[in-house]
Amino acid sequence: MLDSVLRPLLMRFRVSGRQVFTDRLFPLCWSSHLWLAKDAGHSRILQRACEWTSVRSMAGHSKWQNIRHIKAATDAARAKTFAKLARMMKAAIREGKSNDPKFNIKLAQVVDVARRANMPTAKVESILKEKEVAKELLSPFVLEVKGPGGTFLILEGLTDNLRRTRQTVKMYLNKVGGSVVENGAKHAFDHRGVVDVDPVGTGLDLERAVDVAIEVGAEDVVQVSDDDGNDCLRFFCDPRDFYAVRKKMGEKGFEIRCSSLEFIARTRVELSDEHLRLMEKLNDWLDEDQDVTKCYDNIL
Repeated sequence: MLDSVLRPLLMRFRVSGRQVFTDRLFPLCWSSHLWLAKDAGHSRILQRACEWTSVRSMAGHSKWQNIRHIKAATDAARAKTFAKLARMMKAAIREGKSNDPKFNIKLAQVVDVARRANMPTAKVESILKEKEVAKELLSPFVLEVKGPGGTFLILEGLTDNLRRTRQTVKMYLNKVGGSVVENGAKHAFDHRGVVDVDPVGTGLDLERAVDVAIEVGAEDVVQVSDDDGNDCLRFFCDPRDFYAVRKKMGEKGFEIRCSSLEFIARTRVELSDEHLRLMEKLNDWLDEDQDVTKCYDNIL
């Protein structure tokens, strides 16, 4: 199997974690943080030893990252990613009761991910124009998992039968010495809203972006390079403020490249070659599973 949306549509497609398609979509690593502080009654964002770095640029530092990016390049992997994205768009249309991203924020988020994954525009448009979509009743789920070598994973997805999906995931884990752990993995991650903005054409630099972050209610902002090597400004916020921050960024005229809610690993675990082999198998199975759309891990 993500930095999938989501080797990613967010295993090291990731924002400090891997995502099935979203791993390949939001590949980042967190080394520190920014936080809000008050100085003489004025709120401002302070940066301290903060560095978000593209996983792709660090691929040579990790066997796991090399494995993920090599496999993500195959046509088969792209086809699986597109299939999961199509399923997510149909579910978002059903839930939001609108096939127009302007009036359906969840759909807009999935479309952002699809574009980041280079899903053909014609395919995206055809899904948005369908009159009958997502006949199956799909419900979102989150599973906390302990994997090989003491790793932790968080799986997200859509299913019409949670019991079946849970049993299937357990079967995968039993083969690699892992297990589903109730409330046992989220402690290893921070849940954050992430919004990537294109600075080109807006004249927005990092200094000005700090002021914008305060205005829209974001907590952090850093300048990073995306998978194509283009500079972008990445805003971070509390998950509860995610949709409001995204909306305000759009109202200010900024081009949003992608946006999502992500689980970002607080600490990372280095695996032996044997445990990496087991993780590779596990991710292959999760990639094949249509119910699992995102997978985050804390592998170094």
